[in-house]
Amino acid sequence: DLKANRTNTMHEASKLRPVVIDESLLDQESLIIAREMGYTGAALKACKGQSQSLLLAAAEEWARKHGCKGMSVRSNVIRERAHQFYERHGYEHFKTQKSFRKPL
Repeated sequence: DLKANRTNTMHEASKLRPVVIDESLLDQESLIIAREMGYTGAALKACKGQSQSLLLAAAEEWARKHGCKGMSVRSNVIRERAHQFYERHGYEHFKTQKSFRKPL
């Protein structure tokens, strides 16, 4: 439990080798705590089906820290599950594009 054991830092160990968080990675908060404790990576196999959400949250946090004011994603119009995922995470659909081609 990362919250209960905040003194178990990995800063010295991570200077020598990558230190990966595994079973304690449950949500975005635990990812942030792990980074503060010196963990240098995450084993996404252990994210209890939340890998995409954690990666999106990490990307958003990185963008905020680097002064970005918003994020945009593109998703093929047939990827309905992806659209639902982004909407669940606060993204709004604002544009539908069409692609055109011409055989020569």
